[in-house]
Amino acid sequence: MDTSLLIEPREDDETVPDTHPIYTNVQGKRAAEVPLSAVTSSPPAKRQSKWAPEEDALIMKLRQSGMKWNDIAKKLPGRSSISCRLHYQNYLEKRPIHDPGQHRRSNLQSLSMTMPSLYSFAPVGSHADGSTFEGTVLPPTGQDIVQTTEYRNMSSRRASPAHSFASYGGTGSTPPLLPASTPPLPRRSSGLITPPPLSFRDDSPPKASTYTPFERLARPIPSIPLPQTEYTYSRLASDQIRLLKLLKGRADDPMHCQLTTVTTNGLRESTYHALSYAWGDSITMEDIFLQHSNDGTSASGPHSHPFPWSSSPLFKVRSNLFLALKRLRSAEEDIYFWVDAICINQTDDVEKSHQLPKMLDIYSNAESVCIWLGDDENAAELGTSIAANPIDFIPQIVNLRSFDRILSVDTSMDSLKSIVSFANLLTKPWFRRRWVIQEVSASRAASVHYGSKKINWIDFADAVQLLQANLDRIRAIYNSSEFSKRDPDALSHLESAGATAIVQASINVLQKMDNGQVVTRLWGIEKLVTMFHHFEASDSRDTIYALLSLASDGHMSTESSVRGLVPDYTMAPLEVYAEFVRYCVESGRSLDIICRHWALPLRQMNNIASLPVHCAVTPPPRSHIPSWIGLVTESSFGPPSHFTRRMNGDSLVGAPGRRIYNASLSKTADARFSALDGLCSPRSPHLYFHHWQPPEGSLPNAGTLLENNNTPNESNAISMFNVALSARPTLYAKGICLGRVTEVSSRVVDGTVPVESLRMAGWSRSMGVDNIPDRLWKTLVADRDSQGERPPTWWRRACMHCLTRLSSNGDLNTSKLLENMSVPKFAVDFLKRVQSVVWNRKFFVVRSLQADPDWRYGFGSSDVNNDDMVCILFGCSVPVVLRRKNGKGDTILSDEQFSLVGEAYIHGGMDGELLASVDRHVIETATLQFAIV
Repeated sequence: MDTSLLIEPREDDETVPDTHPIYTNVQGKRAAEVPLSAVTSSPPAKRQSKWAPEEDALIMKLRQSGMKWNDIAKKLPGRSSISCRLHYQNYLEKRPIHDPGQHRRSNLQSLSMTMPSLYSFAPVGSHADGSTFEGTVLPPTGQDIVQTTEYRNMSSRRASPAHSFASYGGTGSTPPLLPASTPPLPRRSSGLITPPPLSFRDDSPPKASTYTPFERLARPIPSIPLPQTEYTYSRLASDQIRLLKLLKGRADDPMHCQLTTVTTNGLRESTYHALSYAWGDSITMEDIFLQHSNDGTSASGPHSHPFPWSSSPLFKVRSNLFLALKRLRSAEEDIYFWVDAICINQTDDVEKSHQLPKMLDIYSNAESVCIWLGDDENAAELGTSIAANPIDFIPQIVNLRSFDRILSVDTSMDSLKSIVSFANLLTKPWFRRRWVIQEVSASRAASVHYGSKKINWIDFADAVQLLQANLDRIRAIYNSSEFSKRDPDALSHLESAGATAIVQASINVLQKMDNGQVVTRLWGIEKLVTMFHHFEASDSRDTIYALLSLASDGHMSTESSVRGLVPDYTMAPLEVYAEFVRYCVESGRSLDIICRHWALPLRQMNNIASLPVHCAVTPPPRSHIPSWIGLVTESSFGPPSHFTRRMNGDSLVGAPGRRIYNASLSKTADARFSALDGLCSPRSPHLYFHHWQPPEGSLPNAGTLLENNNTPNESNAISMFNVALSARPTLYAKGICLGRVTEVSSRVVDGTVPVESLRMAGWSRSMGVDNIPDRLWKTLVADRDSQGERPPTWWRRACMHCLTRLSSNGDLNTSKLLENMSVPKFAVDFLKRVQSVVWNRKFFVVRSLQADPDWRYGFGSSDVNNDDMVCILFGCSVPVVLRRKNGKGDTILSDEQFSLVGEAYIHGGMDGELLASVDRHVIETATLQFAIV
């Protein structure tokens, strides 16, 4: 008979409660033979549905992750914890070849490596007492004793209830092993091949002190192919891309996908969708089954193989992408998608360099772009009973009559909560992702998905613009409601949210025909990078590369003498940043780029997860990055990951091609860069940032070298930013020095202008408001309105009104005045402009280095200190503050080095007045070359 059935559950057996008595006496006695009728006469068990291949894959995955049987049963409707356990043991808990010196392996991979053939039996061996055994009888290890008890339970359950343990002599005896001559039991319904007949040697059982007398029987093990641990990419030609085929399936089915290769010329004839989503910072990974479309086993779908999980390689994706694919999968048909994380080999920098420039064509030729904002599990917390999902509130916003009624007459608590819910939706990570600018701008049609809800992009974009256009009106209603007392900052982030910028980009960046075909690119790369500085990128190099395909100057320079920008992911991020600054200076003949805050903080490499866990990686300090590379952390609203209120004043330089000031008159940039060619040595794709290491003794405290006692991976992680550069990148720019800072105010905190700032301008409260000097009120607004034009003259009267409401200590608290409902409307515009200019800045007085009693009033960044130099660099539209690295006194030496503190406003010097008032010969004599590091 097939004795394996005595130790295995039938797949179609009904499971019973695990309360059956167990054998308590295992004292080395051979029990009586079990009558065949005790087994064959058992009443038929209740049939249970056959295990599906998907259930096989799921139960293996969950158990190997350490999940308990009760929890696994909850994932498999209709299955009990006992049936799950028995089924798992039925396929996976097979004993390998007996090796007394080797511990029992329980995972499937080790089992497969141990079994040399389809039917594996242990060789002839000997027990501890000298008795021998053949391959079919295996002495159990200590761990097997517990499992043997479970198998006894299963054997007894198959016997007739009349044949209890008492029929074998009570609890003091045990059932015997069946002889080889016993006829086999009926075949199992599992479809396994019947094993060869088993034979036993009629030897005395082993002593009880060595192991139990219930010998464990070895059964034939089917050869189950193992899943590969990861998918292996094949090479792509320069004119090829991959498309992901998302195979049809139910909601809870495993994710089966195929990758197919197409040429870029065939994109217009291909029907596919492009996915736009945020990668996210979560380290949680999910498994999908991924095959190449040329694999033979994949042609007929995921259910064509008896073990589909065994024939498809596993591919790990982040949880947000997994949820998106799960929501977008169809139950009726396969769908083709382009997904960057899967269709591009993210570990191959060479492939990324030639694939990413194709993204504009990929998204512009897609049938639609699916924008995934995330799952809506927490939508109820954001919304209301009217609009549990904020997508449901959009039709009320785009209905102009309905929205106007909400903001005027019917502003109920539910309406306010729905508005807050929609505003919170705009803080989702997708609205901070830099790549989405290209993905949305290039799309012919797009849809927004949030959980199970979906809406077209046009309605969504209109809702965003309507909300932004009525923001002051909405805030006034919200601030007067009871709801604002519980959450006063609910609408404070909307100015810094990226939703409005994305909507504007979809309109202004590309000129397209009615059919969606791109006709021309309207913006240059400098404007794109600086206008969208508040968008994130997981790779710092994508600060530039994510927007390069949208740029009108793209991969080509505007002048033949200027070297263009080309994506190259073998370059270090610092090198990419420096190359971008060089290109902007050379192509535009302007130095305004050094005053803009555009660069994302240098982040760790994409494959950092492969490094040892204990290798902590921290970004480099600001002092290790050239001061002429402006970081986005110093911008008006700070880094993109923080949706907060204003952090700094607005930049004084206008958009590229639209200057607000002209401090250097018509002079173009006279600058050059050193050490940009071969910036990093050695160049390695594994090193994400390389900081400068000068020659020994040249400068103190400049950095540290690699530790020699670390492994290569540990050294890369710990000293990622400590690989020597061939030379420190330096900007050499010509200009003139206006003077030295001799007096500095305290920092403007939350829009409160300190009393000493007013005094530096030459005004005090005792003088009266009728005598305020122009340098005061014009400096407070930087002599421009919010549109960059000359301010109206009546702003002087608005300033006079505000100065009558100084605090008790003489400070001008603009925030408090704006909260005061009694402040006239004309003064509100003035106060808002003051805040956008002076927030977190310092006022100062600058005097000439010569014996000149004349002085200038202005302001700069919060880092300005006494003895800093105020200069005008040729080609820069605003003055700048430079700090000497090692020089002192009033004489500037030719070999001195400076660091850029930031831009500055100097009253009476912003439109070229200082250069226009002196002879050209005097300017040439006073011209210096500043080495800025």
